[in-house]
Amino acid sequence: MDYENFYDSLKYHLQQKGHGGQALVCRQAKIPRSYLSRIMNRGRRAGKKTQMKIARFFGFGLEEFVEIGRRITLGENPDASVDLLLNMSEEHLLQRLTAAVRKEVVTARKLDRSTLLYESIVENSRQIIVRFDERMAISFVNRSTEILTGHERVVLIGKDCSVLVAKAHRQELLMRIGELKNSGGSFSMEVPGHYNNKWLYITVT
Repeated sequence: MDYENFYDSLKYHLQQKGHGGQALVCRQAKIPRSYLSRIMNRGRRAGKKTQMKIARFFGFGLEEFVEIGRRITLGENPDASVDLLLNMSEEHLLQRLTAAVRKEVVTARKLDRSTLLYESIVENSRQIIVRFDERMAISFVNRSTEILTGHERVVLIGKDCSVLVAKAHRQELLMRIGELKNSGGSFSMEVPGHYNNKWLYITVT
């Protein structure tokens, strides 16, 4: 329910900003315009960090921002909700803001720890993990890829992903990836590698 309250509060505050409000939020809070549009069109949910950025842009902690949305859901006048927050005693307001900031910091630390854990798992995996962009250019390799190829990642990044397999099988790999881009899904294939004469079992998603 908290997210629905956040969404209602966001919708209300953007309406208050009028024309160009979304662009202003994106510019000041450093949020991609397409991302915010998808949030507003219900195509995507805003992550916690994005919610915090948006609330902060409008001058609230996330807890206060969500509270305004909750009051809107209950049919209360959102202007009165904002006035209520602004007219709190300085001591009470500081207490609430301190609690909200503390909660945001704890959440951010948890997110950071989760990100670091994920990065550690990927980096230290015994399987080679390679990410490439729509041009088939390698954008990331983990440590196992460096060990297999004998090349540092700085050398591999930017190269065509097909360089990892034997020359005779590169066209087949690129063709399968091309089909995947059009139809979605995933595929697996076993091919000889270009480095160290080792066979590779490749899964592309």
